[in-house]
Amino acid sequence: MTVVLEAGFSSISLDWLYVQPELARHAETIAYDRGNYGWSRSMRSKKPVT
Repeated sequence: MTVVLEAGFSSISLDWLYVQPELARHAETIAYDRGNYGWSRSMRSKKPVT
């Protein structure tokens, strides 16, 4: 089972800092930042994502 952690409005993946390790004991977990939030690549980037 895989659990995808999505941050809410104006939040970043770092908000899952304490929750993710506990969930990871029972399932694969993924936390990500949407474009232009947190450590994601800017949506205005001219470089293609590979």
